[in-house]
Amino acid sequence: MKSLIVGDKQTVERLVERLVERLKQAGSHREYQRIQCVPIRATLGSSAGEIAQLLGWSTATVHVLHSRWAKVGDVIFDLRPRGGRRHQHLSVEQERERLAPFAERAHAGGMLTVTEIQQAYQRQVGQEVAPSTINRLLERHGWRKLTPRPRHPKADLTAQAAFKKMRCTRALRGTGVHRGCEKPAHGGPACDGVTGLGGAVGSRRLLRRQAVCAQSRKLALQGEIQSPGFH
Repeated sequence: MKSLIVGDKQTVERLVERLVERLKQAGSHREYQRIQCVPIRATLGSSAGEIAQLLGWSTATVHVLHSRWAKVGDVIFDLRPRGGRRHQHLSVEQERERLAPFAERAHAGGMLTVTEIQQAYQRQVGQEVAPSTINRLLERHGWRKLTPRPRHPKADLTAQAAFKKMRCTRALRGTGVHRGCEKPAHGGPACDGVTGLGGAVGSRRLLRRQAVCAQSRKLALQGEIQSPGFH
């Protein structure tokens, strides 16, 4: 690469001064090294192998950079930032316009699904996209998924359990079934766990039997009939 820089000493000095100023403005280590690659050759006359060893590059990389600089000049130092959306279907502004109708529905209290947005997106771009593409789109614009919480954050589980016990006790009261549904009062048939005899039918039978027992006791106390011996 002997013909990389052609000119007298003053030309080389002006070139080095320009590149030194450019070094001061370098925004990254990568850009700094690319600029260094040229003045090292211009001032020290180092070979591509020596420059490669100095910068930690391969010799082929140094040759390529020198060749490109000789053709296009300092433009090769303007690096495009890495990353970014290089394969986007829609720009950020187009995505915002695509979501606008759905945003209006959401503000009005409507329910939205990713499938609806995905179908509308696919119609606009003219091809199918993965659900993850839509999820990233929604995240990019500050959308989030809302789901009902399983319980209130201030729920008192102990109070809830006590309330359930109290309600169960009230339901059994007056049915002739002892608390805990272990056995019915007055020697009646066994309880199935709630009202006896499999539900409402058992409850009615037990209530009728209790009414007969109560009436019999009342008449016995009045001396009209003998007590049938109910306990």
